[in-house]
Amino acid sequence: MAIISTLLEKLGWKSKMVHASTDDDIDAVMSYLKDVHYDVRELLQRFTELKKLRSEKKVLSDEEAKLDNLRKQIELYDQLLLRYEYYTQDADINAIRVKIIAKHYVHLAKLHKLYASLEKMRRESRWYFDW
Repeated sequence: MAIISTLLEKLGWKSKMVHASTDDDIDAVMSYLKDVHYDVRELLQRFTELKKLRSEKKVLSDEEAKLDNLRKQIELYDQLLLRYEYYTQDADINAIRVKIIAKHYVHLAKLHKLYASLEKMRRESRWYFDW
């Protein structure tokens, strides 16, 4: 991939990195945090339904009913996986935004020669997301 981008740059193609302003990133993270409890509540409800189906299967004696219960579990888990995938993608996107905001503040600290803040940032792994 690096070879292709190098060749494209030599041919005159320039890649642009476009991202929102820091204020837009902060607004997006705040919006996510305000709404994330809806996703969590829905995931918890579906996991509760799954546990209920699993408990029901333990008391069933008819093989046909067990298979029907298993089909329901699989269908429910398929839906659950999809919702969980959306949830984790949203969390990952917002983690990237938080990292971009942190880089912005590190840049501002360097620009304005806030050496005490920079030293603290260098000592704290959370500023470089080393956790």
